[in-house]
Amino acid sequence: MTYGARATGRAAAILAIVLAIGCGYGNIADLAPERRLAKADAELARAKTEYERWVALDSAALLNAEAGSAEKAKAYADESLALAPRYVRDWNYGNAIHKSHIAYGLLALRDGDVRRAGDELVAAGETRGSPQLNSFGPNMVLAKRLAEKGERDSVVRYLDGCRKFWSMDRGRLDEWKLQVAAGMVPDFGANVYY
Repeated sequence: MTYGARATGRAAAILAIVLAIGCGYGNIADLAPERRLAKADAELARAKTEYERWVALDSAALLNAEAGSAEKAKAYADESLALAPRYVRDWNYGNAIHKSHIAYGLLALRDGDVRRAGDELVAAGETRGSPQLNSFGPNMVLAKRLAEKGERDSVVRYLDGCRKFWSMDRGRLDEWKLQVAAGMVPDFGANVYY
């Protein structure tokens, strides 16, 4: 391993710890999909209004698709997208579109449908962004899984789509795009967690 790879790995680990603390996770172990799923499901259960529920649905959909119930994931993503037109000017609108399509893509992968998963990934990148997406960047869990399966085209298209909202990427989109185009699976760092 080269110094650059070690430095990148350390930087990703430090970023993951900062993310864990900043997002209300007590420690790095709390970043495990099952623990994040429990937190997302609890936030959804606490929602008292339609709006509060809508804000919590996208994370619950994504995390159920990643580590929980496929039925819940689909139902939550469907509900999130059905409610989204009511909140088109809301700060969370971009998150709802992004995470719901990531959830659909993860479900497609569960079913072995790589093409549909790729289409959903591209749709996730067509969001207009949000305060979170614009600063921390897009979720890369589906992009990582598709890259691991050798699906390059949709991952590259997704990365290109993310350019319109993630201006604070510090060159990562270009780096990841080159790696994916070369048949590699990038280290997406903390972006696989949010």
